[in-house]
Amino acid sequence: MLYLISLGNYLLFHTVVELFSVYVAYVIFLIVWKSRSRLENGYLIFIGVAFFFIGSIDFLHTFTFRGMELFPGSGINLTVQLWIAARYLESITFLLAPLFLIKRKEDVNPDVEKRYIISPDSSAFAWNVFLVYAAITILCLLSIFFFRNFPAAYIEGSGITTFKILSEYIISFILFCSLIALYVKRDHFESKVFNLLAASIALAALGDLSFALYSHIGEFPNITGHFLKLLSFYFIYQAVVGIGFEEPCSLLFRELKHREEEFRQKAIFLGDEYHLICRMIGANRTSEPQNKSSDKERVQENYHPFSDHFPGVWFQLDENFMPVSIEGPVEEVSGYGRTKSFLEK
Repeated sequence: MLYLISLGNYLLFHTVVELFSVYVAYVIFLIVWKSRSRLENGYLIFIGVAFFFIGSIDFLHTFTFRGMELFPGSGINLTVQLWIAARYLESITFLLAPLFLIKRKEDVNPDVEKRYIISPDSSAFAWNVFLVYAAITILCLLSIFFFRNFPAAYIEGSGITTFKILSEYIISFILFCSLIALYVKRDHFESKVFNLLAASIALAALGDLSFALYSHIGEFPNITGHFLKLLSFYFIYQAVVGIGFEEPCSLLFRELKHREEEFRQKAIFLGDEYHLICRMIGANRTSEPQNKSSDKERVQENYHPFSDHFPGVWFQLDENFMPVSIEGPVEEVSGYGRTKSFLEK
């Protein structure tokens, strides 16, 4: 197999790709973490917290390269093991993240406004995800560095193991499944955000397929895999960081924007209903004139329009709860005429 670049250039290229990935992971985490108390999109919270630990494992992976000497005598096996651990964590994160998206449900009456299912406190949810991923990451690192029971990914003299090759296929399959899950939940994202996230996941899946095909570093599948990973992290960087800064309502606070719009529509609806009721009963919502009329004239002015629209019988009482007037179909309902004698009774 023809090597595309020398070992020195490959290590430089590999280092640049990994450091950019670590940078993207930490920036995503910082943005999501600082906004966690106002975020209602569980997908972003889950992804943002998980990327802190994915980036941390990638950071350790970078310092195991030949010449770094951070872990002397570790060999290529440690480098590949950390790579596999980070990719498993990344793929499973993308697969589980759509489960935490806020769902909507319709009321029994389809004309009634849509309501949100009450979501757990975002800050508490972020801390729970952080603690779970911290525990998983610590267990993985202990398995690799101390217990040394993590499956071997590279054997000196033999090359890449079957575990590493199968893992790349499994990771790619998980990523493709997560792409389908994201597509099912696509209505929770703006179209450009969804397209960027989908492109990132698809490139990550193709990149892992490329890594399953090479046998030595510097070969075409290996270089292609790193390019695809670079593009994958660039797209997710654009989705979260680029759009998050330029159009935060399109990503970080999309659910809050929709809820505000629903409240505004509800306020308009209630305002229209209020005006309609006022017109029906003839209520006067204007300020009271300076020259007040007599009590009897004011009563007639305020209640006469109401009596014209109200279908039943209604009474007017004075301050002693004595009947003053009666309106409506009195004779049909009570059998009495509308007379003073009746009011006196």
